[in-house]
Amino acid sequence: MPFTAQYILVLDGWPDVPITQRISQSGELYIASMEASIKVASGYEQGRFLLKEGQLQPAGYRSGYRLAGIGKDYSREAPEPDETLLPDRQTLLVLLSQQADAQWAAGSCLTGAPCALEYLDHKGRTRTLMYEIQAQESRVAAGQTFRTLRLDTWRKHRDQKHYRLWLAPRWPGLMVALDYLDYEDQ
Repeated sequence: MPFTAQYILVLDGWPDVPITQRISQSGELYIASMEASIKVASGYEQGRFLLKEGQLQPAGYRSGYRLAGIGKDYSREAPEPDETLLPDRQTLLVLLSQQADAQWAAGSCLTGAPCALEYLDHKGRTRTLMYEIQAQESRVAAGQTFRTLRLDTWRKHRDQKHYRLWLAPRWPGLMVALDYLDYEDQ
């Protein structure tokens, strides 16, 4: 379901960073994007995907990052019809929302029994996202109450750095809230 969401990223020692997350549709193609900008830094990611018979199929990726005018751009074109391509980070949020809702209903991927999803990072390297569905909660954001699933997520082999996500399954990809937890710095 298409949406646009505005967030404020708060980091100690940095100015607050406004972030825009958007899922839009153009014909059969969906575009999942996120962009942020402050005076000295900016960045964007855009994953494109199709839904075929209820299955998400990646269809390309673009991103770019700048810090004090220096940066880099990345892109991957749509795969060939017979090629399997893992989702990028933006498309992964949509896929994670879709799967987590069904897994919650089935009682799988709960605390102590994590599940895994493979994806491609911005450089096209295969990574593994581990996640546990911790609870179903109501969260208020932007004056609306959302039914959310709270997930604890981390990258395989980097289990000291976690993201606690509140995803709204009715709007796959929508992060109602996010906390970054660094257990290394306890």
